[in-house]
Amino acid sequence: LIGRTTVDSYGTSLRGDWQLDSASITSISSYEFYEVDQVQDFDFMPIVLLENFLNHEAWQFVQSIDFQDELDDVPFRYGIGAYYLMDHLEYEQDQVTGAPGIEPRFRPYTQETWSFNVGMTFSWEFLDDFTLEGGARYNWERKRMDVTGFELGETQVCRPPPLDLVDCVQQYTYDAPTGELTLRYHFNEDISSYVKYTHGWKGAQLNAGTAKSLADEPISAADPETIDAFEIGMHGEWWDGRIALDLALFHYTYSDYQVFIIQNDFGSIPQRVVINADDAIYYGAEANLQVSPIENLNLIGRFGWNESEFLDFTRQQVYAIPQPGNNPPEALQINLVYTGNQLPNAPQFKVSGTADYTLELGRFGSLIPRYDVSWTDDVYFDPSEGRGDPGANGEFLFPEFAIGQPSYVLHSVRLTWRSASGNLELAGWARNLTDEVYKVYAFNAQAIGFVGNFVGQPRTYGVSMLLSW
Repeated sequence: LIGRTTVDSYGTSLRGDWQLDSASITSISSYEFYEVDQVQDFDFMPIVLLENFLNHEAWQFVQSIDFQDELDDVPFRYGIGAYYLMDHLEYEQDQVTGAPGIEPRFRPYTQETWSFNVGMTFSWEFLDDFTLEGGARYNWERKRMDVTGFELGETQVCRPPPLDLVDCVQQYTYDAPTGELTLRYHFNEDISSYVKYTHGWKGAQLNAGTAKSLADEPISAADPETIDAFEIGMHGEWWDGRIALDLALFHYTYSDYQVFIIQNDFGSIPQRVVINADDAIYYGAEANLQVSPIENLNLIGRFGWNESEFLDFTRQQVYAIPQPGNNPPEALQINLVYTGNQLPNAPQFKVSGTADYTLELGRFGSLIPRYDVSWTDDVYFDPSEGRGDPGANGEFLFPEFAIGQPSYVLHSVRLTWRSASGNLELAGWARNLTDEVYKVYAFNAQAIGFVGNFVGQPRTYGVSMLLSW
């Protein structure tokens, strides 16, 4: 049954807290398990172009321990902590397509992850109006993937010894330091500013199933991503807190930026994989303004400005080159260059606002009408800036925003009644009031002849009740 999804999950956790004079120790142990059985129709059509039959189950164990203390004679607080993660995933995906010349693909694999980090944090008020905060951490991660059962149509790519032609088991180990440092200055009790630097790290991402022949590697890995982030900002409150303003300017520099792409190689089902763009930048500004001009009236405005660019990003794709006569097409590998393009899912501007008013009704409680509006600038869902992959001649096949969404506005309203005791709330609401049609994601599957679009929620309305005791 297309669209059917069943999920079974359970978990448990144990937390322990110990107080030792000024110091404290917190330990958290947790275990979680899930199993998913799902049938996906990615072409959204009566014909079968791309359908997935999925079954996957996974468990994970997490252990963290944190020690916090504060010095008696110096305004200095510090913490030392460690974190351990172990997880195991068993995944099966049966991809079916009715596209001519393309074989179905069966992808079973297992993936195991071991992750460990240890670090410390501190906060030091070294002068009356200055606070220095920061931390450093050492990160270690190992991932192992086994695709011994991998099949490509009726051809088994990974064979048991002594017939194995490629390594069906890959293990990757990475480690890296991370940290941050923040300097805050308090002009007075209501106004402060800060300067912050962060060095971040994101672990490797493994891809199973990109092999197209016995000579190809059945497993590929996107290297870890690193970021150097600089931020400067301020927080201020005026008029007895009835006006609050937060401002921030930021600049992010990425190395080995990880990108989700749809690989549309000739003769293969489109594959969603993670690859590396060498370098990318992301910078801009954010502002949040809250105003209460009269009692019980709250106005909130949010503004975001983002600029992003791939500084160095080229990838390869295999195209079919027609041959004269009845000869079959030949495969040709072509470089696709995205350098200079905007990052996916990064609109240049975004603006939103909220207004609510509390109407006091005495012993009958209160009535709270609320209005929300948001405007999102043009957004692209792939690194080609919404045009999909070009053809073998370099010309784009799709119009503008085929893999993107032009700017759009959403409106929502809500009316809440709250009892005088505050323990009961009844609300009626409507989201996307104007029934705007917009995409939240799109992907290019031109290898089998279509573009997939995921649309946002239409006008939705309902009622809700909240009871507290």
